[in-house]
Amino acid sequence: MSYIGNERYEYFRAGIKDLRLSKKLNQEKLSEISGINRGTISHIEAGRRPAPDTAQWNLSMVFNMTPEQVIEHGRRIIEGLTPEKPPEKQTRSFQIIINTPEELSLLESPEENYRGIPLYESGKLAAGSDNGVYFDPNEDPASEVLVYRPELKHRSHHKLVAVRVGGDSMTPTIPKDSIIVVDMSDREYIKRKIFCVNDPDDTGQWVSAVKRVQKWEKGYALISDNADVPPKLTALDWNQLCVGRVIWMWRNTEEL
Repeated sequence: MSYIGNERYEYFRAGIKDLRLSKKLNQEKLSEISGINRGTISHIEAGRRPAPDTAQWNLSMVFNMTPEQVIEHGRRIIEGLTPEKPPEKQTRSFQIIINTPEELSLLESPEENYRGIPLYESGKLAAGSDNGVYFDPNEDPASEVLVYRPELKHRSHHKLVAVRVGGDSMTPTIPKDSIIVVDMSDREYIKRKIFCVNDPDDTGQWVSAVKRVQKWEKGYALISDNADVPPKLTALDWNQLCVGRVIWMWRNTEEL
């Protein structure tokens, strides 16, 4: 192995392989769900290549875990200890009110045409730091948002979450109270694209925000589309900062 002596990579390798087998997933299916190349997964599990940070996050999220939890899972396996049971995926239910025969016909279309994305509304995900709240993707979602799968394109099997934006710093692009979809499997930095990010507020608490992101010499600049909101600088590294890329939005156009 090219990373002999690095316990973190070895524990992650053992953990992710055990989790995959426990869920009866083959490498091809894990690749489809996580968005990580099957060859990369094979190299990681065989110990031929350490898992990059992005791969660690994407693979861990398939099992509702963080990389640190997968590493601890692998450590217990290697040391002959009983690993803790991985967290179960929450089951969700939602109700749809049908008003017309046309709506009924639409909903009776083949299920594969639509995807239900969990919507988190315990607090409002802020586009401005003053309304920021903790964003916990493991909490029970309030309901689901149905999205036509062709709109998701290649992301239809990625880990997606829907959240409601509470602030107005991204107006006019994303008005307050819009519902956005965040692709937590897409964490690759792209200059000035819109991401959901973690960032500590003035009290030191971690909050989530929606911002355009641009690198600067000591970290990243979090940029708002609202001209009245100045950019905010952060020294966090990308893996700490990024929750996922904002890929879809649902908004009320009545006032336009």
